[in-house]
Amino acid sequence: MALTAEDIKEGKCYATRGPERYKVIAINPRGIVTFLTWEGNQKPSPLRANCGMKAFLEGVTKEIPCPAEG
Repeated sequence: MALTAEDIKEGKCYATRGPERYKVIAINPRGIVTFLTWEGNQKPSPLRANCGMKAFLEGVTKEIPCPAEG
């Protein structure tokens, strides 16, 4: 079952079809998603990326547990 815009929440993490993982930092009222990326067991990158909700939904496949902070 595909994710919908209502499924995407701030502070949650999502997997893609590839090795990338995303942690949603913020979603603004216009539907722009700000997120951090990482691969495998690495720590999330400090660089933030932005994209529209539609594009974000096309890239993610499921919600996953977020990595431990620290």
